[in-house]
Amino acid sequence: DCVLLAGGGMVAVASGNSISICDLLSGGKVLQSVVAHSKTVSCLHADGSGHLYSGGLDRFVKVHDLARYQVLGSLRYEAPVLGVALSPTRSHLVAALANSTICVRRQRAAAARADMPSASSEADPTARPLGAKPGQVAVSEGIAARFDGAHPGTYRYFLRGRTQAPQAGDVVAGRGAPPKLSGFDKALKGFRYHEALDAALLNGAADVVVGVIEELVQRNGLRIALHGRDQQTLQPLVGFLVRNITRPPHAHVLIGVANLLLDMYAPVFGQSAAIDELFVRLRATCEGEARLQADLAQLMGAMDVLLAGAVPSAPLRAPGAGGDESGGTSLLRPQKKAKQASPMLP
Repeated sequence: DCVLLAGGGMVAVASGNSISICDLLSGGKVLQSVVAHSKTVSCLHADGSGHLYSGGLDRFVKVHDLARYQVLGSLRYEAPVLGVALSPTRSHLVAALANSTICVRRQRAAAARADMPSASSEADPTARPLGAKPGQVAVSEGIAARFDGAHPGTYRYFLRGRTQAPQAGDVVAGRGAPPKLSGFDKALKGFRYHEALDAALLNGAADVVVGVIEELVQRNGLRIALHGRDQQTLQPLVGFLVRNITRPPHAHVLIGVANLLLDMYAPVFGQSAAIDELFVRLRATCEGEARLQADLAQLMGAMDVLLAGAVPSAPLRAPGAGGDESGGTSLLRPQKKAKQASPMLP
């Protein structure tokens, strides 16, 4: 698409996702190229205040300032934009979408009056300033002036209204106190894995301890948390394993912890009687669980045999027996006795 700019000396041409401003008086020389869309630009529209509107297949309509070749704002639609136009009073923006709908947006009355060019203006607002480069137009007091100091996308625009006091009918959202973090949460936040595991064991809840262990596994910090423990810090951990390693919800996690502990502390077994006793209890707990699982497997096998014998089976038939055609009879059904012929009377 292409559109003739104000003054008749320049034209805006859309090619792909870029917009080129060409000077017709210089033989179509490209003065500036603007890339503001991520997809193909499908339509262009120029108003009399030095602004260029472009619509694209990326569902955006963007407003360009021809004085600085910058994007002043953008509007997002629900479908690709195929056409865009602005009313002469600059109060309504019409966009034709690819889903067969026409979207009309109305500007506020005060802003529309501020953007309208004055009828008593002596100078042409689109005239080239003195000493300006070819293709540059005068800076207009339009959209750029309306967002002066608080343009969308700036930090000042983000902080607008913060210093205003609430009115009588406004609903003020209160700020609640931030949630208090537990000891292991603070330790995990500070990457102190050893302290995080100790704090979770001090809490005592199995779900909390297993949750911290899983978080340490995700961070590759479980070996760091288990390394360098003495008798005082190792006793709570092994005791927790003895109590909870056979619980089905946590067994798959705690078995891995127990194997890692055995690999790390096997060379120092025999130096502490308390630690040796806890590991003996852990072994007895695991052996008892293994025997229980073996007994349950045997019981399940015996029940399967009983249930298989209790299910009635289909009646067996002799090979080749197939009804009236073969003349065979069922092996399990008693055969009917032949009726004795009564003696014939003379």
